[in-house]
Amino acid sequence: MKYSTLPFVLAMIVASIMTFPLSAVADSGESADDERKLTILLSGNLDGDFAHVDCREDDGHRGLYWAQMVAYHDALNAVAAHTGLSAPVALNAGNSIFPGALGRYLTHGQSRGAQLAEIMGALPLEVHGIGARELTVPRPALVDFAEAMKEEHGIDVQAANLRCQAEAGTSALCDRIASADDEEPFRIVERDGLQIAITTVIAEEVGPSLASSQMEGFEIVSPAERLPEVVEEMRSRADLVIVQYQAPSSQAALLAYELAGKVEGIDLLVSSRLLDGAEADPESKADTDAPTPGGRMATVTANSTGTPIVSADSGTRSVINVELDLVHHHAEGDSEWKIRSLHPYRVRVDDLIEREATKKMLVAQIEDFCNDWGDPISEHAQLATPLEMEDMQQFILNIM
Repeated sequence: MKYSTLPFVLAMIVASIMTFPLSAVADSGESADDERKLTILLSGNLDGDFAHVDCREDDGHRGLYWAQMVAYHDALNAVAAHTGLSAPVALNAGNSIFPGALGRYLTHGQSRGAQLAEIMGALPLEVHGIGARELTVPRPALVDFAEAMKEEHGIDVQAANLRCQAEAGTSALCDRIASADDEEPFRIVERDGLQIAITTVIAEEVGPSLASSQMEGFEIVSPAERLPEVVEEMRSRADLVIVQYQAPSSQAALLAYELAGKVEGIDLLVSSRLLDGAEADPESKADTDAPTPGGRMATVTANSTGTPIVSADSGTRSVINVELDLVHHHAEGDSEWKIRSLHPYRVRVDDLIEREATKKMLVAQIEDFCNDWGDPISEHAQLATPLEMEDMQQFILNIM
């Protein structure tokens, strides 16, 4: 069964309120005030593809994916306003601003990342994680992006285990992100009295996939070494602890499971590059032009800690909607919130009407891109010096 349309998902959310299993709470002797529902909205691994850009087409595009994701968030907010549910908590685990055509365009020239932040900031994210894709962005553009996200949109950019070496010129970026050098590399948000602490870490295995120039001045501290101290502080100040984890696709499932099993105290691990188990059409897996069908996704639980793991891999044409049922336990003087059950769904946004303001923003950037597209730099341009292999690879990527 596929849950692929917005009306179905909204109806599902409303129906869940009416059918919440109060008997379980009553049997445990807990009051109605000891239960809560929370929606986590995930949008990760966009790879800079905020829209399908093709300057050979009349209007330069076919899909304005990011404007549709923003519209879905608006719809969830509308449901919350009319039903008493908490407003959704929107997160992004990273790998989102590069190297798609529009993402690449907005990290060069005068904009240098600030206009990219305008696009990302249209969706009121609480946190934007740094992944391998972000680290491939030219350093000045990434600095501008992180600064604009924080100062203009109030969105934290995080890499809680990324350590900076000031002498290597990384201080400008580390002054603008929540990194391993911060005393508080996490964010706390509130939903109807519930305090939620959120942090983001990068797998050590991300480093070797990057060029030496991209990692210059950075050290990725082992997440398993960094997180225990961070999570302990998060637990002391919040009711719920969420950790986002950015890992290479070939190892993501194994690495996420290992991390969830090593670090105590994480209520929910949101991991990039995981596969979900809702595919009804096996051929769609091999068809890169076919969006992933919507539906219930697989949830993995680490045996040693009980930490549930869900996928942050929404891609460009979907969002991931995680519905949490929370219960407040009182036992022997101890009081804490626990996730009683969680239900992650991949929701297709293709059929949604885009938020108008975000649509106009995307179309304007696409028009600028297409106006510049194909223009020769110079009729007689020559290389000033021979290219090293690493620079040649970057040059080819720019052309692609």
